[in-house]
Amino acid sequence: MIPLEDSVAVLLCAGLSQRFGQGNKLLAPLDGKPLVAHAAELCTRVPFAGRIAVVSPGEPALSALLLNLGFDLVLNPQPEAGKDSSLRLGFGRALALDPRGALVLLGDMPHINVELLAALSAAADDEIAAISSTGGHLSPPTLIPARAAG
Repeated sequence: MIPLEDSVAVLLCAGLSQRFGQGNKLLAPLDGKPLVAHAAELCTRVPFAGRIAVVSPGEPALSALLLNLGFDLVLNPQPEAGKDSSLRLGFGRALALDPRGALVLLGDMPHINVELLAALSAAADDEIAAISSTGGHLSPPTLIPARAAG
């Protein structure tokens, strides 16, 4: 088990929203608030050791929303390099906080809940990551042990 309070939340929010059309998908309304607010507010309800959000340049509204929710921001200067570049930046900042693990979430996953995060916490240990699965497809949220990064 890696307790969530010994982990840092890393919220990936630097996508290009290319398939969405006009505007940033993460700021589109869903149930009365921006899409990203669902995942970000979930992170505020969990006693993480830290909260980091990786954002693209030129997104002041998104950055302000995340700052107001207590996230430390990491700028991804090359979001076109893909999710991997955001993951590396966010995970690198998380490791600087010396956690036991980093819980990686996507900003466009509004239906994640505390129970799923608790299940990931229970399934992970200092050697093994816990990865969510839906229909056999592995995807975030994922709790990665810090020791695995070394």
